[in-house]
Amino acid sequence: MTGRCGVDALELAMMQRDAVVPDLVAFNHYPHSERYLCTRGGVAADVAAVYVAGQPAPAAGPLLRAAAERLRLPLALGEVHAHAPAPERVRWLAQHAADVQALRADGVDIRAVGAWAAFGMIDWHSLLRARAGVAEDGIYTFAGPGGTPQPTPVADALRELAATGTIRDGGARGWWERDDRALPIDELIAMRDAGRPEGDHLRTIDEALI
Repeated sequence: MTGRCGVDALELAMMQRDAVVPDLVAFNHYPHSERYLCTRGGVAADVAAVYVAGQPAPAAGPLLRAAAERLRLPLALGEVHAHAPAPERVRWLAQHAADVQALRADGVDIRAVGAWAAFGMIDWHSLLRARAGVAEDGIYTFAGPGGTPQPTPVADALRELAATGTIRDGGARGWWERDDRALPIDELIAMRDAGRPEGDHLRTIDEALI
């Protein structure tokens, strides 16, 4: 294992010797964060669980609770974002805020919820692995060179969250909750092997709803 990772035993020993307990552990949570592990033809495969039929919609609450029980440290949500029309992005943020409030009511020490990203992003859907020019708004619109960012409904939701501790999401279902998100596992693996970004099959549906 040390050879495969390029870290020798001495380096590991130094890390162990100099280790410190962090003051806070933050987790980023996207619809693709939760994974589905399986085997095909004797080979292990890893795909986004949100696209597997029968899997529940992704939610941060159970993961944060498990992390709190294991780590016994203050926690936070660092990046909360979904590639979706604005009402669905508000719903994603609202669901995370509700999960955090429920956990805090149970005594779990969660310090913050962070919305990503302030001024939008380009090609984040592929984690910058492909130059597709796919623009996503964040708290403000992605304005591009010479443009002026404008607040999105996520900005309004964050104001509400800061003032009241909750967000009214309007009830618009997110794509991660829809039945049309699912694909056969073999097709998901083929898309991954072809280098297609996860969720690419839903992009035209989402863009039509914007």
